[in-house]
Amino acid sequence: MQVAIFKGLIRKYWYFYIVLGLVTIIDITMNLSIAWLFGNLTETAVSRNTTQFLPLLYAGIALILVMGINQYVNGYLKSRVSANVQDELRTRTFRTLLRLPQTYYDNHHSGDLLSRITTDNKTIGGALGHTLIELIKNPLMALCAFIYLVIIEWRLALISLLIGPMILLCGLLLGRSIRERSNESQQKWGTMTSFVQDVAGASVIFKVFRLEAIFSKKFSTQSSAVRVQETKLGVTTSILQSLSNMIGFSAFVLAITYGAYLVAQDIISIGSLMAFVQLMNYVIMPFTTFASTWGELQVSLGAADRIQEVLQQQPEENEKTNLSEAILTDQKEVQITLQQVEFAYSDSKILDNFSMEIEHGKFTAVVGASGSGKSTLFRLLLGFYAPDKGEIRANGVSYTNLNYDEIRGLYALVPQEPQLFTGTIRENILYGNPEATEEEVVEAVIYANAHLFIQQFQDGMDTQVGERGSQLSGGQRQRIAIARAILKNAPILLLDEATASLDNESEHLVQDALRKLMIGRTTVAIAHRLSTIQQADKIVVIHEGSIVETGTHDELMQLGGHYYELYRARRDDEILEPAIGVVI
Repeated sequence: MQVAIFKGLIRKYWYFYIVLGLVTIIDITMNLSIAWLFGNLTETAVSRNTTQFLPLLYAGIALILVMGINQYVNGYLKSRVSANVQDELRTRTFRTLLRLPQTYYDNHHSGDLLSRITTDNKTIGGALGHTLIELIKNPLMALCAFIYLVIIEWRLALISLLIGPMILLCGLLLGRSIRERSNESQQKWGTMTSFVQDVAGASVIFKVFRLEAIFSKKFSTQSSAVRVQETKLGVTTSILQSLSNMIGFSAFVLAITYGAYLVAQDIISIGSLMAFVQLMNYVIMPFTTFASTWGELQVSLGAADRIQEVLQQQPEENEKTNLSEAILTDQKEVQITLQQVEFAYSDSKILDNFSMEIEHGKFTAVVGASGSGKSTLFRLLLGFYAPDKGEIRANGVSYTNLNYDEIRGLYALVPQEPQLFTGTIRENILYGNPEATEEEVVEAVIYANAHLFIQQFQDGMDTQVGERGSQLSGGQRQRIAIARAILKNAPILLLDEATASLDNESEHLVQDALRKLMIGRTTVAIAHRLSTIQQADKIVVIHEGSIVETGTHDELMQLGGHYYELYRARRDDEILEPAIGVVI
């Protein structure tokens, strides 16, 4: 499969490879001309024919100029090919990642995916920009030099003929091992990169819990695993390189010794011997460097395997739609129905015979203990997962008849941990609607109560938020997330415990912004704070994946069941919060 990547990229940039082919032919011609020049200079010196020195000097200068220009063009084209290939493959991989289902992200660490886009991609770019050309050029160079050797003295040429098959045999025997060890090394690099990314994104946690020593030890273990694997790879590559050099230089010594004997017997001239020495370099060098070049190719094949694993993943199908009955995402009156939905992660059932209606214009709160299925419900609504059984309908249209853009166009999400991206405040808000005008952005900011802190920044809306919004407080990040949701202007609002981790002042500002956002919208909230629960038009209580109670706050309190117990427990927690704050 990895060969398909190479073929596709070579086919796309064929014009570069044609020019590189011409450059390679010129390079080989110049190298053979150097051997001719050395031979003739030696013959001229031996014969003491001084009239030939000046023409040969001019020829040498011309060769140097042509070789210099040709090497510049060669290096430039290889760099262009490598850069273009990396850009092409990097973009394809990233676009594929954007279209993969949520289950893929659940099973793969972001650090490992980053390693594939960066390290593995660069390895393939180097292979198609340098390694591939060398694999073509070196055997061709050896063949042309061998033909020249035959012209000079066929018996010497036969000695050099032994080099190729022996080195190729070594490459075939060790190449598979190099590729396997390279693949293992890249996987361990991905694991280590994932760990570093986790630690770098959680500096507060490892400092507060004093995890420096533990993390240092864990990283040392992972780094050692990389070292061991790369050492194994280096050993195999070095064995191949050593064998190649030994075979090549053995043939060189044998040929030179025999050539000197032929000179002593007046069978060939000294000039021919000098040309032969130079040509032998061109015969031996391609095969001795074949080991490292072949090793680099095996490494790139391992990298291609890892990238191909991403590219061959089945993306989310986003084409299906039944135009005769499909709802439009700009509709404001949308009602969602879940009918006997069942869903399980592996063998663990999360939702069982789950049926509920999300009515237009109503505020529905979903409550339940941790692990009861609240977050899974949101993922099903957003189309991240499909029910194992049952059906989800929007205005009577089954999700199976809607594509993912249509499904997700129905919702705006304000998560518990707002996900901000590196960039400015304005950029993060505009992700809600990239086509929004400046006036609409400002209006969203005011509705979200975000203008209260944005205007305090020197750069205002152009203030950088930092990695994951690290330059802002939790409440500020949440209000930007609300502004983003306002700008999307979707008919259904999903709130995933949006104020659960905020202090009282920030909660008040965020709650006020949410109340504005909920006006005229269907709202579904994973409820945590008591104030949020009490405001709901309908409260759905989930226990072990099933709906056990439904009603308003007052109705459920009178019932005295699961909700009543949950409410009492959370009320006690909230009463204790100020006291705990005073003690600290």
